[in-house]
Amino acid sequence: MPGVEVSTERVSHRYRTQENGAGIPEVTIMRKIILSAAILTLAGLATSQATNQKVIHNTQHTDVAARNGANAQTIWYMQPKEARRGYGKFRGWVCALMDVDSGTAEKVDFGLSKYVAGKMEPDITASGRVFWTQASLNFKDPKNPTQKVQNLLWTITLQKAQPTPESFGLFVHFGAAKSSGTPPVATDGVFVHTQGGASSKLATALRKDWAWYMDSTMTMVAAHLWGKGTTLHLGGFYDEPVLRQFVSSTRYNPSKPAEDLYGLEAYWPDSQAKDAIGWDVESDQFINGLAVTTLGAALLPKSISTNMGTFWMSPPFGVIQAPAVFLGAKGTYKTPTPVPSIKGIQLYSQTAFINPKTFKIRMSDLTKIDIQ
Repeated sequence: MPGVEVSTERVSHRYRTQENGAGIPEVTIMRKIILSAAILTLAGLATSQATNQKVIHNTQHTDVAARNGANAQTIWYMQPKEARRGYGKFRGWVCALMDVDSGTAEKVDFGLSKYVAGKMEPDITASGRVFWTQASLNFKDPKNPTQKVQNLLWTITLQKAQPTPESFGLFVHFGAAKSSGTPPVATDGVFVHTQGGASSKLATALRKDWAWYMDSTMTMVAAHLWGKGTTLHLGGFYDEPVLRQFVSSTRYNPSKPAEDLYGLEAYWPDSQAKDAIGWDVESDQFINGLAVTTLGAALLPKSISTNMGTFWMSPPFGVIQAPAVFLGAKGTYKTPTPVPSIKGIQLYSQTAFINPKTFKIRMSDLTKIDIQ
């Protein structure tokens, strides 16, 4: 397994925990540390240095820093296939973590897993694990060492990018947490920023178990204790261009202006809630280039690999080609006026990135829209 590089950005100014008299976050059976909505500043998480990154999660609606008990454990986020079918190589992970005691080092691993055939759960066999950091990373925050509870956005960069399957899940592994007191109080341990399924605005019937865990006492995975529809602030960044689908929505705050949701709601827009659909594209290979997003209703029986990347949609690469847009100095473009959703429409999206000087073209990953 190639080596990794680690960097962090503070997010503790946006995520805080309720504390007991000793200044230690309280925990219920070591399962969770609640991030009270009353004390959150919902301005979103700081942006990572990683480019071409994709995190399928509503950062502004993170409501808990979670793990499933005190034992050493692996937590998976099996990315919905509707949100990403890709190709090419994987550069690393982006993950928002809370460390209860930043003064002590923590053992944390990251990796990728395949799906169990025909299911949403991770394949925990040797052949199912695509790759992982193996030797645990010894996390100890170098910034603001006097602050005990730290909420940090970690960027884990592989020294050599690795090939991946078309769809896969990401995982993070934590060493055992320490607890004391009655009821248990966390004195040390790492937790991942989470939006629990109960707070999701995705229709209940559409929610699935995308988050899973297995601790050191278990031989099989179990669904994450935060329920169907749970998402983690755990994503990846890639060599190839990325297409981040979002909806401009008032689902969480009907009395306030619409906000951009990048979580599960982005793939099942709600027409009754007047969700509007947008695309946020990025490629560091195409600074000051062009991008054309294509929509189509059908997929090929089998994807086609070409010198421009992988194609999934039936020729001629979909039925609608949006106008070309300028990517600018960061190689990014975000839909300024999202498109209204119409119930019953199902479409796939993929973006072509173009260098107008060399005529180089690379395709993004593929996403799906299923409007409710």
